[in-house]
Amino acid sequence: MELRSLLTLLLTATAASAFPFDSSQDDLPSNVAVTGAGSRTEGVVETYNIPITDWPDRITLTVQGADGGRAKATNNDTPDKSGAGGGGAHFQVSFNIDPADEGALRPGGQLRFIPGSKGETQNKSEIAAGGGGGGSGVFYRAPLENAQWEPLIIAGGGGGAAAVTKVGASSNFGKDGGNANLEISGDDSSLNGGDNGTSGGSYVNSATRVSDGAGGGGGWLNGITGTVEGNAGRNDVENPIGGFGGAPIETGSDGGHGCGGGGAGYRYDGNGIYGSGGGGGGGYSGGGAGSHTGNSSLAGGGGGGSYVDSRAIVRALFTRNGDNQQGFILMTSKRFPGSENTSLAAPVITLSPSTTVEIAYSQYLADFSAALPEFSATDVYGNSVTVTPGYNTQMLSGIPGSYGASYGATDQFGSSVIVGQTITLLAPTKPTFRIAGNQTAYEDSGKSRIHNFATNFNTHDQGQSFVRYDVTNDNNDLFEIQPWIDASGQLTFETRDDAHGTAKVTVIGIDDENLPDYGASEARIFTITILNVPDLPFIRDFTASIAENTTTATTVIANDPLGGTLTYSLPEGSEDNALFLIDPATGALSFLQAPDFEDPRDVGGADADNTYEVVVAVTNTDGTTTRSSGIAVTNVDEAPVNLALSNQSIAENETSIGTLSATDPESFGLTFSITPGSDSARFAIDPSSGALSFITAADFENPSDADTDNIYLVTLSVSDGENTTSALFAITVVDRSEGPTDIELSKDYVAEGKTAIGTITATDPAGGTPRFTLAGGDDRSLFTLDEESGALSFISAPDFESPADSDGDNHYEITIRITGDEGHVFERYTIEVYNQLEAPRNVTLSYNQVLENTTAIGTVSAEDPSGGGLRYSIFYTADNDLFTLDSNTGVLSFRNAPDFENPHDSNRDGAYEIAILVENSETRIQKNFTITVLDENESPTDIQLSSTSIEEGLTTVGTITASDPEGSRVFYTGAGGADSSLFTVNYTTGVLSFRYAPDFEAPTDSDGDNIYEIAIRITDNSSSIIETFLITVTNREEPALDEFRSTYGMAVDGSDDFLDWSNNGIKNILYYAFGLGDPNNANIDRSRLPAGSKESDNFAFSYIEPIATGTGISVTPVTSTELSTWQTPTELGELPTNTTTEDLGDGYQRVSLTFPLQSTPRFFSVEASVDYAE
Repeated sequence: MELRSLLTLLLTATAASAFPFDSSQDDLPSNVAVTGAGSRTEGVVETYNIPITDWPDRITLTVQGADGGRAKATNNDTPDKSGAGGGGAHFQVSFNIDPADEGALRPGGQLRFIPGSKGETQNKSEIAAGGGGGGSGVFYRAPLENAQWEPLIIAGGGGGAAAVTKVGASSNFGKDGGNANLEISGDDSSLNGGDNGTSGGSYVNSATRVSDGAGGGGGWLNGITGTVEGNAGRNDVENPIGGFGGAPIETGSDGGHGCGGGGAGYRYDGNGIYGSGGGGGGGYSGGGAGSHTGNSSLAGGGGGGSYVDSRAIVRALFTRNGDNQQGFILMTSKRFPGSENTSLAAPVITLSPSTTVEIAYSQYLADFSAALPEFSATDVYGNSVTVTPGYNTQMLSGIPGSYGASYGATDQFGSSVIVGQTITLLAPTKPTFRIAGNQTAYEDSGKSRIHNFATNFNTHDQGQSFVRYDVTNDNNDLFEIQPWIDASGQLTFETRDDAHGTAKVTVIGIDDENLPDYGASEARIFTITILNVPDLPFIRDFTASIAENTTTATTVIANDPLGGTLTYSLPEGSEDNALFLIDPATGALSFLQAPDFEDPRDVGGADADNTYEVVVAVTNTDGTTTRSSGIAVTNVDEAPVNLALSNQSIAENETSIGTLSATDPESFGLTFSITPGSDSARFAIDPSSGALSFITAADFENPSDADTDNIYLVTLSVSDGENTTSALFAITVVDRSEGPTDIELSKDYVAEGKTAIGTITATDPAGGTPRFTLAGGDDRSLFTLDEESGALSFISAPDFESPADSDGDNHYEITIRITGDEGHVFERYTIEVYNQLEAPRNVTLSYNQVLENTTAIGTVSAEDPSGGGLRYSIFYTADNDLFTLDSNTGVLSFRNAPDFENPHDSNRDGAYEIAILVENSETRIQKNFTITVLDENESPTDIQLSSTSIEEGLTTVGTITASDPEGSRVFYTGAGGADSSLFTVNYTTGVLSFRYAPDFEAPTDSDGDNIYEIAIRITDNSSSIIETFLITVTNREEPALDEFRSTYGMAVDGSDDFLDWSNNGIKNILYYAFGLGDPNNANIDRSRLPAGSKESDNFAFSYIEPIATGTGISVTPVTSTELSTWQTPTELGELPTNTTTEDLGDGYQRVSLTFPLQSTPRFFSVEASVDYAE
């Protein structure tokens, strides 16, 4: 096989074209404010990253397009004419930021703010034309592959105004520019507005590109590249940075830079017509150019179109009149309570296969890269991420083993991950082959060739092939040509002259020279033996058979072809040779020790079969010859041996003496007998077992042997059927003491529960006093015995139902030794224990105290001596009806859980009396018990919440109350619930409140259904209970103040209330308070403002206030004497002398007050208070 190097293998995945996150770019701050400015060709462009850590949950964008330029035409001879520029659109829109929500903006994306520049204002003699205002736009690029910039909000710019005042002109006029459109199309003027992102129409000569009139506004995507038109956003979706405003021809006015740019205004004086056309406003689509042909109704430029992305969750879109303002963009952000926007998830690496990989070596040779795991990675948004693998260089170099591989990936946000994997490159299989085996040749036989000696060579691994056989041997001197094996497996060698012996040959097959540990086979070993051809002696067969107990075996005869002298020997190597010796000159062979047929010592051949294998060596001058033959040993019948008697001494009065034994060498059966003699008639013997005994027991005091010396002589014989062996034995009779007699036990039975049994008596023949001791028996340890009186007793009284004797049958076994002056005897007794009636005993109750509010008390139990089972019942007592008792188990319970504070026992002391009857099969017993009920601290009860619903916009829900049975004070804490984080509860008063006022239209409860769940823990001194409440948030009609803000484009959170949009010194909120109308309109009815006038001796003061209550605003007159402290007239105690009201017909009324004049100066004003909770 060929070893490949894979060190340069390229194994990295290539990321797709997601735009790279620019960490050097500023992150979006919590608030942004940008305002349009600059020249026609340059404007403000700010770009931010949406943070990838700690991002806000929501941003709110307030976007307003730039206003069109004003136009004022002056003339000393005719009245001046002027027109206001059209107002840019005003939007307030919110977007969520969430990495997991496709309908939200994503952390890591980019936001770009391009505020529009206002159109140029023109104040000219006779003819004036204002430029179109640029649109303001917010753009977003998602952190996704191939993401393009896309508009989130584009607020169109206002059209430019036009004015003509000229003596002799057909029409003098002042025409306002058109306000921006809230739709995506630009408004028409004399020419069509653009649509779907295109520019509005322009008065341009298509051939020369020379302006023929006013320019149309630019769309955000594409504008005509001309002179007077507003341009589209430059670089389109790839890099939106705003479009140029239109450049004027002659004395026209510039359009504003923006998204897209505003068109140029145009002054026309020719052909007897004096005209002025305002430029179209820029926006999502451009507004049309104003007419310059003297048509006053079409002279103003059209407003630009606007756009809001569908992902917006809160929209407030307003048109407005222009007041010469730059476009602007305001952004605020907020985090929701409990949000955890810490960081984006790390990229995810996918391996296939994901577990340990094993690669066969053949696959390594074929295509290693294809065998390695496939891998890929994606970031949190599914963008492809480059994966860099780390592989062991030894593995890539083809060295088998298990290696750790690592895969690392870093996404565009700098988040990294590393995963590991084990890759095992399996070792190649060593080659194998077969050989024919050991070979033999004769010396001087020349060259030998053995075909197919080596066969079945197998490389086992794909890509490997046979290389060669390596052949070595350990005896090179035997060969003229050393053994070798060719590719076909043929073995070749040639012997050397006069050389003989054996060579061990080793063969190794090779299929890869570069991988020695695996490319070589296991060694195959065989031998080549080169045989000598000597003139050796010839040994005749010397097989022989001899009888046991003799030593001469045979004589070995050999012939010497050389006619010389032969030498005989017994070589080592034969295990039986050690039992023989041989005469080196004659060949006489004999046993060293006469063999015994019954005890064979041969170990050669069939082992211990009485055939001894002998190897004899005979040597002449040319060498040694060996030959093996068998010497058989035959059996000879032999008489029995080892005659013995097991005992030759016996006590008087006994008959059994002992057993005669013997051994037959041939293991034949033996027969025992008595040979007649002087005392033989006194004995008997069992012919089979050899048991010897007296026919009549001998008496030591009266011997009956022949010489009356108590030694009895007897000859005993044993025969195997052919041979007999006899021996004389002397049997000695010995004297022995005689023990007591007339032994009696007065009683051998006793009732259970008693210890005394009876008395043992006896008579000593020797005249002494008998003594009594315990000597044995299975139940000896249970008794005690008086040594002198013989009184026998139990140590512990026996129980019939629980017998303690060894076999449990109430029969106790015991052995007694009775000892006299000359001897002792043993007596065995059985003591019977009989039954008596017994009542239950040891009656107990497991518990006699119980906590209130529980029924279980305890278990009555007792011991039953009868063993027949117990039954339990309640005997009559004053409190017995309050209990239940299980007759079988003895479980005692209250029928109803007792109350410590309200005891129900007969004497109301909380100690309940009960009598229990316990019965067995024989009798019964009564036991009285007192059950004490203990006080228990009980959890609070009567838990209530004063209100479970709340109107949106409020915070206080209600008050939680509870009662503690022990009268302790209770406390309130939160204990969980799906929406617990949204609430607070007062620890001592139980007042439950929202942390933040809920919004019915934007519920924040866990399932978004305006039903909020919270669990409250009510705790007394030592116990608590958890109660869960569901709080319903109800809707209410939005107050008039919110409607006012919505109608006129003011921020819903009130942040615009105290601004001055009309630049006339009146705060926006006062337009609402006094019914002045649109805060964007500077032309207001000032008669609705508070006013005062002096009338003779009185001062009249009037103000306007809403008639309906609950409108979100209150108006109060106040007065002061030093302008630092203001109070109501009521507080000063000075009431007006006259008060009147006038209904103005639009929900407001005029209040007029009359106060008498005083010497002290007085100042009058009103306070308008906004109730933001409403």
